[in-house]
Amino acid sequence: MANEGKFIVLIYVLYFIRCIKTIDKDNILLVYNYKKIAINFPMKYFQDKKESFVYLNPFKFYMPTYKIPNKTKENEKKIMIKKIKAFSAKLYKILPNVIMIWVVTLVLLPFSLYFMHEQMLVWLLIILYLLILILSITLWINKEKYQITKKQYISLLVDYYLCPPFAANSIRDISLCYESKIDK
Repeated sequence: MANEGKFIVLIYVLYFIRCIKTIDKDNILLVYNYKKIAINFPMKYFQDKKESFVYLNPFKFYMPTYKIPNKTKENEKKIMIKKIKAFSAKLYKILPNVIMIWVVTLVLLPFSLYFMHEQMLVWLLIILYLLILILSITLWINKEKYQITKKQYISLLVDYYLCPPFAANSIRDISLCYESKIDK
């Protein structure tokens, strides 16, 4: 029972660690929730440092997060926000898969570990890796649409297959890959 408890804690720790992002003084984080955009402006955390950590809400894994330059003119911000909204609409097409990964990884898997259902655990792992496979195929087919380079795609796949709790944050990961292309 003690080993199962440690594994459950490990699953949650890995997921919550993935919600920590670094940001430098020159950027602002935008969190998009359907029609609203929340600006996360962590200047209070910086003081004399060049970079700071920002902790994103782990229960809002479905919300794309973008970095934009801090010193952007107002009219450029409006253009960026239009692009962000359009890109986020594309990202929401993978949302059902991401929700299923989140439920299997953070609800059903710990439940089966806690109650020691070995058969259920095996089936959940098979389902989890099938969901990650579906996500990876979807990303490969639509990598131009999601503006993911081959290197970013491989990096995401390695993360997701080696540590399935990371796949629950895939919408954030893809949207943060988009940040370098916003100003184009």
